[in-house]
Amino acid sequence: MTRFVYAADLHLRIKKPQHRIDEWPAVCLDKLEQIVRIAEEADAKFILCGGDV
Repeated sequence: MTRFVYAADLHLRIKKPQHRIDEWPAVCLDKLEQIVRIAEEADAKFILCGGDV
């Protein structure tokens, strides 16, 4: 059976949203790293991204 991870509505963007006070580029990178880590732990062969990427 082929496994995949589906991630949606990541809202990745270069410009920091107006009301965010954190380090936006680091937050975006962390989101992507979490998705990859989850896919590896699940032994997923694919990562599908949908919604507002």
